[in-house]
Amino acid sequence: MKGLGSQRGFTMFEAVISLAITGLLMSILATSFFLLSQTPAQLGDQLTAMEDLRFAARWLTRDGSLAQSFTAGSSPDYGSFSWTDYTAAPPVTRTVTYTYSGTQLLRKEYQGSNLVSTQAVARNIGIMGDVGFQYTAASFIQNATTGLWSLIGGIVTATLTSTVRFTGDPTDQVISTTVVSQLRAQSERSVNEPGPTPTPAPGAGEVTYYCGSLNLIQGSLVSGGCAQLGADDTSYYVVNSSTGSNKLVTWEITSQPITFTTIASIDITFVARSSQTGVLEQLFVYNPTDPTHTDGGYHPSVADQGFTYTQNNVDKSVTFPMDAADVAYVDSLITKTVKIKAKASGNANFTISTDQFIFRVR
Repeated sequence: MKGLGSQRGFTMFEAVISLAITGLLMSILATSFFLLSQTPAQLGDQLTAMEDLRFAARWLTRDGSLAQSFTAGSSPDYGSFSWTDYTAAPPVTRTVTYTYSGTQLLRKEYQGSNLVSTQAVARNIGIMGDVGFQYTAASFIQNATTGLWSLIGGIVTATLTSTVRFTGDPTDQVISTTVVSQLRAQSERSVNEPGPTPTPAPGAGEVTYYCGSLNLIQGSLVSGGCAQLGADDTSYYVVNSSTGSNKLVTWEITSQPITFTTIASIDITFVARSSQTGVLEQLFVYNPTDPTHTDGGYHPSVADQGFTYTQNNVDKSVTFPMDAADVAYVDSLITKTVKIKAKASGNANFTISTDQFIFRVR
C-alpha cells in the first residue's frame, strides 16, 4: 500500500489550461444568456412597430369605406375624409383629418365643426414627409353589357414609414407600408356618356353637367331617358300626361355629381315641346333648407321658372340662373348635385317631349 506522500497535485501548466477552458466556457455561457435575453426584446420592438402601422392601416381603410369625398390638406394636415352619417338624427357630417404631430400620425374626428376625438394611430414618424397621401378622383365607368354608367369612388393611397431603434441595436430600422383606401362607390345608374357638346357651347371657366338620374312621378313613359337629355338634337325623353281629371306630367331630374370645390353659379338650360298648346310648364329647384319649400324640399306653388306652350310640337328653350340660396345649398353638400322637379299641366291629354336638360356650373 502506498502512503499519502505518493499523491501528486496539478502542475502549473495543467492549472493554466483549466483556467483557460473555464474562462472560455463562462464567456460562451454569458454570450448565450445575453443573446437569449436580448432577442425577445428586439422581436418585441419590431412587432410593436409593425402593429403601429397595421393599426393606422385599419383606420385608413375604415374611414375610406365610409367617406364620400377626400380633400388634400396643408401642413401639418395630410388630408380629410368626409361623409354624411345618416344613422344620426338628424343626419350629420363627419370629417376625419389625418395630421402630423411630434413623431405621431394623429386621427382627428369632427362632427360638423366640433372636434369629438383625437388619437395617435402611428408612432415613430420621423418627419412629416415620412407619411404621404395621394388622391385619385372618382370617375365614371360604363358597363359594356347594360350601357349604364357607374360612379366609381375615389382612391386614397397612403404611404407610412416608421423609423425605430430596437433594443440592443445601435442602428435605426425603417419599416414601411402602403395602404390603398377605396372611397364609397355609388351604384349603377343611367348616366349619359360625358361628352356631347351643349348648344350653345360652355363659356370660359364653365363646366356642363348632365342628367344623372330621372324619377317619373306623374304620367306614363313613352320613351327615352337621361341619354336623350344631353344635347339639343331632336332626341327626346317622352312622357304622356296622366289620364285622370288632372292632366299632369311630373318628373324629377338629378344632375351628375359636380366636382367643383366651390360653386359660384349654376345656370339651367331646358328644351322641350308639347303636343298641345296652353300647357303650363313649371320648374322647381330642390332646397330643403329653405323654410318656404314645404313640398318635400320644393316650393308648393312658386316656380323658379315657368312658361306656357303657345305652339304644339315646336321646341321651347329657356335658360335661367339658380337663386343664390339654392346654389349655396348645393355647394354645402358632400356630393354636390342639383335636383329639379318639372311639372306640366293642361286641360286635355298631352305629351311632353324634353330634348335637353343641362346644368352649367361656374
